[in-house]
Amino acid sequence: MAVAISASSLQVFLEQVRSCTSFVLLADYDGTLAPLQMNRDLATPYGGIPPLLLELAAGGARVGIVSGRPAQEVQKLLGIDGIEIWGSHGAERLLPTGEHIRMATPDAAHLRRLAETLTREGLATVMEVKPFGIAVHWRGLSSSEAGTIRSVAVQSYQALRVPDLELFAFDGGVEFRSCTNTKARAVLDVKREERSRPIMYLGDDLTDEDAFRALDATDVSILVRKEYRPTAARFWIQSPEQVIALLQWMADVVGGEK
Repeated sequence: MAVAISASSLQVFLEQVRSCTSFVLLADYDGTLAPLQMNRDLATPYGGIPPLLLELAAGGARVGIVSGRPAQEVQKLLGIDGIEIWGSHGAERLLPTGEHIRMATPDAAHLRRLAETLTREGLATVMEVKPFGIAVHWRGLSSSEAGTIRSVAVQSYQALRVPDLELFAFDGGVEFRSCTNTKARAVLDVKREERSRPIMYLGDDLTDEDAFRALDATDVSILVRKEYRPTAARFWIQSPEQVIALLQWMADVVGGEK
């Protein structure tokens, strides 16, 4: 069970940061660095987040966003350049240099078939077609409406028997994408590239659980959520103010190491 985070809880991590002079910060976007919004285009980051990310990066930390959104969409909402972004659950990677890397993707024909089927079933207004998958959202709807949408979406998917798409739940919907595209992919890539630097990962969603589980004892995993739920994360914080305070504390740490 995750415990409420405190300065003393982070002491071991802080000592690791000091011993290797830097660390990696990875964070989910929606619900972690930005509020969850019914209109996804309005999900701009909490005030103070973008300059803190830049301050951390300037201080020597490696900073990355890991999101289910397309990478360039996250960059646009974040409003800053030079931050590494893994989009579409690790299926694409936008480097700080601007280079865009696409990983293996599901067959476009299979995605098109599923999108057409969901549209025929009346889910066009709650469906989001992404570069590497399809999400169906019901956040903000009644439990009855959400149940109906979920049932129709799942039944449509099962009837098609699409070979390279799997069903994943997230807070407020379901997504159909390749099983190779998870947020753990981003974490494991970073761990291969950064063998000496500990990782701090912040996330709120069910899709962040794969990332939490990909970390090890030298890393710190933090659930960001107003209400607690069972999680693989080691720590739990509840508010945007706590996230901002944590990032400011880490920025002070790396700034003090110069």
